[in-house]
Amino acid sequence: MTIAVAVVFMPSWAGCAQKRPSVFEDIFREEKRITLDARDEFLIGPIPRIGTVTAAGDIVIMDITPRVGIYDKSGVGEGRIGGAGDGPGEYRYPLSIASGGPDFYLYDMLLMRISHYDSSFKLVRSFLSTTRLDALHISQEGRFFGYGNSGNKGDLVFELNGQGQVLRQFAPQSQNFNQAARSRGGGIVLWEEYVFFITPYEYTLHKYTLDGQLVDVAQRESPRYVAPPEEYDPRILDDPSKLDEYHDQWSHILQILPIGGRGLGVVFAEPGYARTFLDIYDSDLNLIAGDIQLPDYMNYPGALYSSGDRLYMLVEPIDDQANPSVAVYSLRQSFDAL
Repeated sequence: MTIAVAVVFMPSWAGCAQKRPSVFEDIFREEKRITLDARDEFLIGPIPRIGTVTAAGDIVIMDITPRVGIYDKSGVGEGRIGGAGDGPGEYRYPLSIASGGPDFYLYDMLLMRISHYDSSFKLVRSFLSTTRLDALHISQEGRFFGYGNSGNKGDLVFELNGQGQVLRQFAPQSQNFNQAARSRGGGIVLWEEYVFFITPYEYTLHKYTLDGQLVDVAQRESPRYVAPPEEYDPRILDDPSKLDEYHDQWSHILQILPIGGRGLGVVFAEPGYARTFLDIYDSDLNLIAGDIQLPDYMNYPGALYSSGDRLYMLVEPIDDQANPSVAVYSLRQSFDAL
C-alpha cells in the first residue's frame, strides 16, 4: 500500500493574496456564556470536562470528585447521571461519554467499565473493557472505538465489541513518548468511514480506515509548537517540581475534535501553557486555518467540546465558590466560504 505523506503549511487563501485568518473572532462568533449552577449539589470539582451536549442542549459535565452533572441550556442544574461507587451505573473516575444514536455510554477509567444509559440517562446495562482507555467513541454504524494513551507504549486505538473485548488495535504510540512526558491529550475523531488520530507528544496527524489501514499522514510545522526534548534526566520522575519544569519545555497536543461537520480541529499549547491554539483541517488533512489562539481555554483535555457548528468552552470560575462558565461559539461562515 502506498501511503501519501502531506507536510502541511499555511499557504494564502484561494483567490486572495492575504494569509489565512488566524484570529479566533474571524472564524467563530460568541453566542452566549452560560453560568453553571453552583448550588452544593451541582458544584463542580477540579479538572472538569464537558462529556456531551444533548440534542435538547443540556450540557453534561464530568469531574473527578467523582460526579457527572446535567445542566440545562441556561446552566440550571437538572440532576446527575449515576453516582459515586462500584454498583450498577456508578463510577470512580468518569472520563468519557460517547453518543450512540439517542443513547449514551459512559466510560469509567478506574473501574474500566462502560455504562450504557438511554436518552433519559436511565441505566440499561454495564460491561467491562478489557483494556484501559482515555476516551470512548461510537461510529455511525454503532461500532465501539477507544483511545488509550496513558502510559501505553503500543497501539493506541482499539475497536471493542459489545462486551468490551478488543477486536483490533492500531495507530502506534509516538516515538517521542517517554515516562517523563506521559500525559493526557491527543485522541481520535471518527468521521464518516475514517479514524483521525494524534498523540500528545508529536504534531503528526494520522488518517486510518475504521478497519485500521493507514490512509494519510500530515506533519505540521508551526512557530507555536515545540516538540518534547529528545533526552531527559530519569531522576525527574521522582521530583514533581522538576517534572513540571520538564513538561513546561514543550507543547502538548491537548485535544482533537470535529468542527462544523466539515472540519477537524487540533488543539495544542505553547510551552508552559502560555497560550493555546487551534488548527482546522479538512478531511483530506489540508490545513484550512492555523495558529488560532483560543480565548479563555482552561488548558487541559475535555475543556473544549464541539457539536455541529458550535464550540462549547469551559471558562475558569471567578472564585472557589463558583462553577466554571461555558462559552458557546458558532462558525461565522461555512468552510466552503473560507
